[in-house]
Amino acid sequence: MKGGKVDRMVQGLIFYYLCWGLWVVATFLMSKTRKRIVASMYVLILLISSGSSWELFRYSGSYAVLVILVFSMHIILHYQKVFYPTLASLFIGVGYAGILLFEKVVPVWMMMPRLVIVGVLSFVVVSMLVEPVFLKIAVWGFASALGECLYTIILSGYGYAEDVGDWAYLDVYSLVCSLVILNSGFVKVSEILEQTVTNRIKRKVGFRS
Repeated sequence: MKGGKVDRMVQGLIFYYLCWGLWVVATFLMSKTRKRIVASMYVLILLISSGSSWELFRYSGSYAVLVILVFSMHIILHYQKVFYPTLASLFIGVGYAGILLFEKVVPVWMMMPRLVIVGVLSFVVVSMLVEPVFLKIAVWGFASALGECLYTIILSGYGYAEDVGDWAYLDVYSLVCSLVILNSGFVKVSEILEQTVTNRIKRKVGFRS
């Protein structure tokens, strides 16, 4: 099982905690729109499917990765400019698989848990390439699921068996999604505070819009 220094007994707990937190945010803090319903339902389905697994030929994995893949592709295909997010997903997916393979070959370089290194690095790359929040999550979901499949296929060619979308992957996936949402919330709060300060300064100097 993948996961670096993170203990196997701990893997999956981060996913559950973060997903329940995301569900609370989507259900109680988001505006009452269609996105709120989609987000809350998606998180619930993801939580339910994470405990089930599938087998196909010599491959096996969690149903959660299929849910992530279908949801992400749905969001990307409904985006006006499909080519760019698809290209970004392929780029991130290949990079994600490359990091996992490098960890497998040279595990010494992982000075910190894979959850931290891969999670933070993926968040930075996704934030640089994509702007809308929902699209960031979709691109990351498609890219990470693609990277998981590519990683598993390559390893199987060398006689190694790895599950597609195991608990270590779900931990990283949920961490990146949480960082994307937290960053978006921080940006919005900063904009509100900046606008409030600007308005007060304008009133003090006697400016009238």
